[in-house]
Amino acid sequence: MASTALADWEKVDAAKPAVEVVSSQATYNSTSLFFDVWRLYMHAPLWVQVTILVFILALLGVILSDMVERKRNKTRLMQAYENWLTWPTMEEYIKRYPETRTKRGVVCKNCSSGYIRNTSFGGLALQRVVACKSCNETMYRLPV
Repeated sequence: MASTALADWEKVDAAKPAVEVVSSQATYNSTSLFFDVWRLYMHAPLWVQVTILVFILALLGVILSDMVERKRNKTRLMQAYENWLTWPTMEEYIKRYPETRTKRGVVCKNCSSGYIRNTSFGGLALQRVVACKSCNETMYRLPV
């Protein structure tokens, strides 16, 4: 009985169409879908083919320009980070200019003002520098 049921199942399986219908939607494998779309494209009027080609080329242009822009941004951020590393830390600043250390904190080496600000450097939020608000001199960098 089991062998005849298996033989019947193989007959049903062999008689299946190439496209199986599952809940009123056709399921395709990727190859047949590609060729169906290609066939539709080739039988479309010329103006539709040109429109599709222009759209695809515009999409590729947007993708390529985005890739170039991301590369430029990465280069710019790396350059800003390297520039940020050239500024001394607070300890190095005090060692280089010992007169800047006071009881109230660190003052500017140019104008001796204690009026300082903490700001981002090069558009990077984590890389911070301390600058004098009076003379706008960058004093030292803050650790990340």
